Amino acid sequence: MATEKLSDRKIEEIKKSRKPKVWNDGGKLYLRVTATGSVHWLFRFRDADGNEHAPSLGPLHTIDATTARAKAKAMRLALCEGRDPVAERSALRKAPRFAQVVTEFFKAQPDKIGQWKSQIEKYAVAVIGEMPVDQIGIEHVLNVLSPIWDTKAETARKLRFRLENVLDFAKVRKYRDGDNPARWQGNLKSHFGRTRREKGDVDSFESMPYADLPAFMATLAQDGSVRARALELAILAVCRTGDIVGQNNKRSEKKPAIEWKDLDLDDRRVWKIPHIKTAKKNAKPFEIPLCDYLVGRLRELKAMRLHDRFVFPQRDTDTGSLAPGALLECLRALVPSTLSVHGFRSTFKDWNDEVAHFDNDVAETCMSHKTAGGDVEMHYRKTTFFDRRRQLMTAWCDYALGRAPRGAVVPLARTA
Repeated sequence: MATEKLSDRKIEEIKKSRKPKVWNDGGKLYLRVTATGSVHWLFRFRDADGNEHAPSLGPLHTIDATTARAKAKAMRLALCEGRDPVAERSALRKAPRFAQVVTEFFKAQPDKIGQWKSQIEKYAVAVIGEMPVDQIGIEHVLNVLSPIWDTKAETARKLRFRLENVLDFAKVRKYRDGDNPARWQGNLKSHFGRTRREKGDVDSFESMPYADLPAFMATLAQDGSVRARALELAILAVCRTGDIVGQNNKRSEKKPAIEWKDLDLDDRRVWKIPHIKTAKKNAKPFEIPLCDYLVGRLRELKAMRLHDRFVFPQRDTDTGSLAPGALLECLRALVPSTLSVHGFRSTFKDWNDEVAHFDNDVAETCMSHKTAGGDVEMHYRKTTFFDRRRQLMTAWCDYALGRAPRGAVVPLARTA
């Protein structure tokens, strides 16, 4: 009897859907769509000790259904004969030790040596350094992280992220396949539970409940100051305060405040935020799609000719642009509380997770966050989800503004 459950037509539908899910083809063979939209074959089985394994048989764009089923059949035969198909594959490939992969990783990415190298060597190489990298599973990652998870929480969090990057690198070099055992979502999170930040054990940016946002935005619209328009932009564009007022700190190069040359209010209706980190000097600017309300507000501000260069000028500052604390002062004047401007990004994320339900990668990209996967995976992903981000940002603006008529706002005043 044939074991195949997935028709060619169904496989094509799965490929196009990009919906994260695992589909059973029968005979221990599965087709998995990851959160990033990649599709690959898995062979799931339990060994003699009851431990579950799910080695990857390759991506769908390379391994078609016929080939995947042939591979699965060979692995089922190995199991029937008492052989370990995973061990046999590893023996054929002779994967390098984890310590060797760490060395290769830092040769390929020398900018990460710093604290990364000393931390990985101290906590990870000391425990799993001699293991073949393709044999490292969740239990081995737990052996590295568990001893310091509660006592050195921040170190453990950074170490997990760095391990994920190294193991992503190993996968790109074809030293291992399958899921990354150091991944957090849908993996280690189920073991460790919420992080200390999620539990409220560490300081974070206090955010406004999304249900309260429309009423606040209506109040903000009544403030005719330049700083109020800057705060509107920060909330509706889901950007960082530094993108608007500029920043100059030890971790980055000097970044100017938002300028008129950064805005396209006519054709593409976008705000281009230049990269400022040294490693990204040649990278394209991050483009934020602007909703109709923001385009209208910015055009109104431009027509006032308050400043030839800066979008949000302020006369009593050295730079001529808004002071770093201007947005927070505006927020506190309207809502006396401990709310932070940065917290509105969390408001946006909560609203999307609970109301809008756009893909997490799209929402994270709106906030200029790295999406699922480590640095290596992100290097090969070029999409910016621009069209889907415009849809999400439009929905966000409509929600935040209570879907009120665009004209129900007070004209700008000329004082900051």
